[in-house]
Amino acid sequence: LVVTAQGHQTRTNAVTKPVVEEAIPGLEAAKVPPPPPGADPDSPPVYVSGEHIDGHADGLVTVTGRGQLIRDMTVVQGEELTYNRQTEVATACQDVRINHNGNVFRGTRAELHVPTYQGHFDEATYQVRLTGAHGQSSQIEFTGKDQMTLHDATYTLCDAKADGEYDWVMTADSVELDFE
Repeated sequence: LVVTAQGHQTRTNAVTKPVVEEAIPGLEAAKVPPPPPGADPDSPPVYVSGEHIDGHADGLVTVTGRGQLIRDMTVVQGEELTYNRQTEVATACQDVRINHNGNVFRGTRAELHVPTYQGHFDEATYQVRLTGAHGQSSQIEFTGKDQMTLHDATYTLCDAKADGEYDWVMTADSVELDFE
């Protein structure tokens, strides 16, 4: 993991604790059937579920009520979810959660080009599975399967204390994360 910050300030009072591995949230409930025989391994199928699903001839799928889209190791969830099969763009609103390779993002609205993992997530919190790093951002810009930029962000490895403060936290105009 490479972390690059611009316009940052760091406050530290203590050493962080080691990361504890946990189950990947959002994937444990995802019951995804295997791809059909002869399916292209470079283009995994997309599965959509929810309380109410509308499909349109133009390729737009609209899900209301606990919408979920699964493709490979990416789960997008929201109370309202649309997926355009032609452009392969998913848009989620209201109580949105994205789990990508175990990294969890929560926020108000997200738009994601599913195959390339490019898009953005507004007013989001995040947790990085590899390191346990977490924080919040006014916008997370997904720039590829293993890269993202956090705008107006906080970044820490610490758990919040009883008063809600952290022993160590970095704030920055932008933070670039690269998982390659």
